[in-house]
Amino acid sequence: MRSIRHAWRRPPGPIPQPRGRTTRILLLRYAAAGDLLQAADLIRDLRAGLPAPEIYLACAPDLIPAAELLPGVRVLSLANPYGPRASLLLSALKLRVYRADIAISLHPGRRMALLGSLATRGRSLDFSPGGLPWPQPAGGELRQTFREAARAIGVPPSIEGDLLRSPGLEAEERATRLIAQIPGGGPLVLIATGGGGASISGFRRRWPPEHFGRLAGGLLDRGARVALVGLADDPAPPAFSTGAADWRGSTTADELSLLVERADLVITNDSLPAVLSGLHGTRSIVLAGPTLAEQNRAGGDAATILRSDQCSPCWLDAPPTEPCPHAQVCMTALPWEDVLEASLRALPTLESLDT
Repeated sequence: MRSIRHAWRRPPGPIPQPRGRTTRILLLRYAAAGDLLQAADLIRDLRAGLPAPEIYLACAPDLIPAAELLPGVRVLSLANPYGPRASLLLSALKLRVYRADIAISLHPGRRMALLGSLATRGRSLDFSPGGLPWPQPAGGELRQTFREAARAIGVPPSIEGDLLRSPGLEAEERATRLIAQIPGGGPLVLIATGGGGASISGFRRRWPPEHFGRLAGGLLDRGARVALVGLADDPAPPAFSTGAADWRGSTTADELSLLVERADLVITNDSLPAVLSGLHGTRSIVLAGPTLAEQNRAGGDAATILRSDQCSPCWLDAPPTEPCPHAQVCMTALPWEDVLEASLRALPTLESLDT
C-alpha cells in the first residue's frame, strides 16, 4: 500500500497583508459544493472580526445554490479557470471590479491561486490543498484549515453569528409539508445516494444503489420514516418507492438544509448532505470508501464514518478522473447490514436487529 502524502501550500515569506483597513475579502472556490460549505467558520470569523466587511465568494455557476446558504456573502459566478489563459485573465479583470483588499483561494490548484493574485494585484492567500483535489489532504479538518486564513490576516476566532443563512418562510413551509406527507411517527431518516456530481470521481465514492435499497427496507420494516434526497439524476435504489418518499430533484438548497436540520439521521456518501449534517449538528452516517472523510471531518462531531477494509481509503496513484480498475471494491465491500446496524445504534427507538 502506498503512503498518502499531501502538503498544504503556504506562501513563501511573510503573509501578504492587505494595505490599510481590510473591508473587502474575495473567496475563491470553483468546484465541490460540500467543500465550499466548509468555509462557513471562516466566513463567520470574517463577519464578526472585521468592521462592516464585504465578502465576495466566486464559484462555478452550479455551486451558486449551495454558496447562497452562507450568510453575509455576495456570490459571484466564476468562469472555468482551467480553460485558455485568456479566459483566466478575463475572469481576473472581472473580479478586479470589486476592488478586494485580499483574495483567499480555497480551491486546489495553482490556477485559482494565480487568479486570486491577478484579481487583487498580488494580495492573495492560498489555503488550498497541494497536489490533487482528492482525496483531501492529511493533517487536519478542512473547516479548521480554511479558518486559518482568517488568522493569517489577523482576524480572531469567533462563536458569534450563524454558520448558515436563515431560510425564508416559503422554504420553511415547504419543508414542513414534505415531512408531514410521510405517514407514521417514527424517526426521520434521509438517504442521499449521490455525491461528487456526474464526474468519475463522484461515481467512485457512491455506495451501490442496491445496498441503499436493502438498507431502506430494513429501516422501514423497523418503523422509520425514510426519504431519498439529492439531485434528480442521483441513483434510485431498486423498489425504493415502497413506503418511502422520493424528494430527489424536488428541493431547493434552502429546503434541503432545513430537511437535514430536522432529520433524526442522515445516511450519505461523502458529499454535500454530510457537510450540511455537520453544520447543523444532525447525526449522520457517512459512507467513505475512497475518501479521507475522517480527516476532512465530513459530518462533523455527530458523524459515524463507515468504510470497508478493502482498498480504503483509495490506494491508487492515478488521478480520480480515471475509472476505478478495481470495480469500486472500497464501496461495494461495505455490507448494508453493517450500515443498518450502525443506523439502529443511532436510533435507539427503532426495533433492534434481534427482534
